[in-house]
Amino acid sequence: MLPLDFPDYRLVHYYFRKWSRDGTIEEIHEVLRTKLRLKRGRNISSSVGMIDSQSVKTTRVGGKRLKGRKRHIITDTQGFLLAVKIHSANTHDSQEGIDVIRTMRGQYERMQKIYADGGYRGELAENMKNKFGWDMEITLKSDKTTDFKPLPKR
Repeated sequence: MLPLDFPDYRLVHYYFRKWSRDGTIEEIHEVLRTKLRLKRGRNISSSVGMIDSQSVKTTRVGGKRLKGRKRHIITDTQGFLLAVKIHSANTHDSQEGIDVIRTMRGQYERMQKIYADGGYRGELAENMKNKFGWDMEITLKSDKTTDFKPLPKR
């Protein structure tokens, strides 16, 4: 399902696997993010991150429990990716969120705070300062309406 102007899918897949394994994709991402942050007048290193997750069904199941995958993503205030982790969807955000946060350790010297929704409450939020030296601020919905309302800092 590649665009017609791409090379043969086997060649594209070969380079994707090769660059994924040797870190080239991450290196390209870091260079591009750094250039864009500087262009926008921002510091190279992010001081604030936002974490959230998204579940993706792989099979049909009723109710809220999903069989599938869940991706945890941490972005900076500009929306640039800082970390991504994918795992099965049958675990709670507070349990798996630590894995994606751990991947950022030592990469962002200015990091001070990570904003999250209520799914990250509990042990992760309570121990964030001790484990990583960062604060975690939880933003909760103030009511039970189904209308979309942007929440501050999230």
